[in-house]
Amino acid sequence: MENKLDIDGAKIHIQDVGIGPDLILVHGMGQTSARVWDYVVPELQKNYHIIRYDLRGHGGSTDSSGDQSIIRHARDLKKIVEYYDLDQASIVGFSFGGTIAQEFAIRYPKHLNKLVLMTTAPGLTDEAADYYEQRAEFIENEGIEAHADKAVSIVLSPWFIDEHPEMAEEYRERFLDNNPRAYAGAMRAMIGWDPTDHLRELHRPTLIIGGSLDDTAIMGGEAAGSCHQLNQILPNSELEIIHDTSHYPQIEKPNMVAALIDEFISEN
Repeated sequence: MENKLDIDGAKIHIQDVGIGPDLILVHGMGQTSARVWDYVVPELQKNYHIIRYDLRGHGGSTDSSGDQSIIRHARDLKKIVEYYDLDQASIVGFSFGGTIAQEFAIRYPKHLNKLVLMTTAPGLTDEAADYYEQRAEFIENEGIEAHADKAVSIVLSPWFIDEHPEMAEEYRERFLDNNPRAYAGAMRAMIGWDPTDHLRELHRPTLIIGGSLDDTAIMGGEAAGSCHQLNQILPNSELEIIHDTSHYPQIEKPNMVAALIDEFISEN
């Protein structure tokens, strides 16, 4: 089922499917909408009520405020939880969506059952912050299309691009759907955001999923580095690094990702 939810100057496009425990999927920036979950939803909906939505200013969601702050997105997520009248939900946050999921967990822990953080970070290194600002300026000045080819090469594994050129092209086409203003705003939202001290006090069960080949700017100094860092910070977390996978495990190895999520959420 699809719906539009009015939240503080935005119309949020929401989809839900399946029956079972509530599981909310939060997408990132590159593949700009909830469609990034297309590859795992067919399996997950067998056991869960899946709620996925387009972030404000992304995909099919509008936004008159222009506010891409992580706090704003976390508040939107709380409104979605309230819209479905959920006492608690498990949340999967990917990349930029993982920062939103972290902020939600810190601010609204009573609404959180379990947390899954995938190829995301507890803030940016100084080097990554500089890169994000440069890329935001580039997107604003040159447009989304000027960055599309590079985006594909950064976030998908070389073997995957070689073996699945049609899916790499699909990623590129979806990347072109990004709103430049929202994309740049989301990149800048991560600069200076540091939840580390609050995460040390977060005791909700958390699964961290990383890709062994993921060396995107968000990862810091080494492949999957910030996933290891999250695992060290979060007191009740476990870490799964998927071999031969880059920034989008749910595209490159969707069956494995769905199985990891299902096993983690379903265990007592």
